[in-house]
Amino acid sequence: MDPECRRPRTALLLFLGVILLSGCITRSAAGSGEPGPSEAVSEEPETPSYTVVFRSGGEILSSQTVEEGALPEIPAPENVRLLGWTDADGVPADPGRPVTADAEYTARTRPLLKSDRGWLYPRETGFLAPEQPFTCGDALAAAETLLADPDDLALISGGWADRADEPISREDFRTLLYALFDETEADAAFVGVYSDIFNRVTRADAARCLFPLLGSPAAEEVYYPDLPPDRPAFAELCAAAAEGVLDRDALVEKTQDGFVWFDGYLYHVDEDGYFLSDETYDGLYFNIHGRFTSGTDELDDYVAQTISLLTSESQTRTEKLRSVYLYVKNNLEYLVRNYYPSGANDWAVAEALTMYRTGRGNCYNYAGVFWSLARGLGYNAVTFSGTIGVEFQLHAWTEIIIDGEYFICDPEIEMNYWYLAELNHDNSMYTDNFMMPRSRAGNWYYRSEGRQ
Repeated sequence: MDPECRRPRTALLLFLGVILLSGCITRSAAGSGEPGPSEAVSEEPETPSYTVVFRSGGEILSSQTVEEGALPEIPAPENVRLLGWTDADGVPADPGRPVTADAEYTARTRPLLKSDRGWLYPRETGFLAPEQPFTCGDALAAAETLLADPDDLALISGGWADRADEPISREDFRTLLYALFDETEADAAFVGVYSDIFNRVTRADAARCLFPLLGSPAAEEVYYPDLPPDRPAFAELCAAAAEGVLDRDALVEKTQDGFVWFDGYLYHVDEDGYFLSDETYDGLYFNIHGRFTSGTDELDDYVAQTISLLTSESQTRTEKLRSVYLYVKNNLEYLVRNYYPSGANDWAVAEALTMYRTGRGNCYNYAGVFWSLARGLGYNAVTFSGTIGVEFQLHAWTEIIIDGEYFICDPEIEMNYWYLAELNHDNSMYTDNFMMPRSRAGNWYYRSEGRQ
């Protein structure tokens, strides 16, 4: 065949072969699952991420980029107690949840505490004084003891040092609680104490408030003479109290007929070394602090000052009574004043105060002052208004009751007779009107309406 004739046929065969080959390649690619030239390749979507910020005390603790659904790493603030977290709106929140959006958390913290030690310190007398007001000084001492870092004290105690002796206000006490504890828990403890806490805060109230907040363990019994085991809030006060400074045995040994004096104030101590409180003993009332009281603070203070000045621990109780009797007889000045009807018995406090304030008075004032001092020494003393002598002269005197027997004490009459004896140089006129049994005082003719 002519070569020229074969060229078109060869070209046609080559063309048909290319077409067949292309089809095979296409079918092969489709059968293998590989994308063909005309098919698009699909991509996996990216997981979104969010920013989570943790703050404490105005500083950023951590700023994290966290994928959606993952958990952030929660940092631990240093040198503070972590109470929890709040969100950007100040609402309590839990950062330990899967992240779904940008978030910001602020740590709720309080200072580190040393809660294993007593923070309620004794008064200068050595008493715990549970019923006395909790003062700004008490709060300052408690904060200094409880705070692990002394620098934290500046956050709490603004101005307390200048008001150390003042009873703490309700607002300042809340400030102390809020600075140390969770506010909700602090409020619950504060309200749960005594209803009276809204008007005042006693040292016992403070112990009862802080005891559950501190989680203090039950403490061993701490000795204070004004903290008997049957006292309300005894466990809380033992946990709060710093170590006492008074020795039980020494205090019991120091008593005279069960009585003891601190700064001239009278207390009655039982055989276990605890003060009698809110009770009457042998005609004497001892208040909730354990201290004898006439019912008038001013008179109690005068009595305590006078007893402190005139007596000593080396004297017996009878010697002390004699000392105050001689003081009334020798150091006060007579002044004619008003009289009371026979049997009147409501004048002793007023007339005693008049004599203490002015140093002058009549027989009612002398009797009132000695009566107050005798009671301040633990004697069941009573005053009488009536008459003396066969001429029924208006008069007042004091009697002391011991085991049911009455003993007359009359410093004003003795003062007058000694004055007359010295004036007349007549030794026979000297008399002793101290602790005269009634049975031996008949020649004085003491009479009073209603006197037994």
